[in-house]
Amino acid sequence: GACEVAPENTLAAIRASKAMGASWVEIDAMLTKDGLCVVHHDNQLERCTNGIGLLRDHDFSELSLLDAGSKFSAEFAEERIPLLTEVVNACSELDLGKACQR
Repeated sequence: GACEVAPENTLAAIRASKAMGASWVEIDAMLTKDGLCVVHHDNQLERCTNGIGLLRDHDFSELSLLDAGSKFSAEFAEERIPLLTEVVNACSELDLGKACQR
């Protein structure tokens, strides 16, 4: 959702999609080392976060500390890799449909 105006696969992008008039969003889901489902596009962490290595090699407690917004813009420095449940809840609150890949 709205990856041209907010960091992809973040709650900020979901909110921006709604603000732009979207009726649904496409997201990417992956499993963490401890088996939690998060929303993130790449297997590697480097492109979109300040993390290093494969997402699947990290527990959510580690991933939740990463900055998933600054590489897009300093204004999104507080964005984190969200749990799938957080994204589903946000979509429900915003009345957005969702399509999940992976």
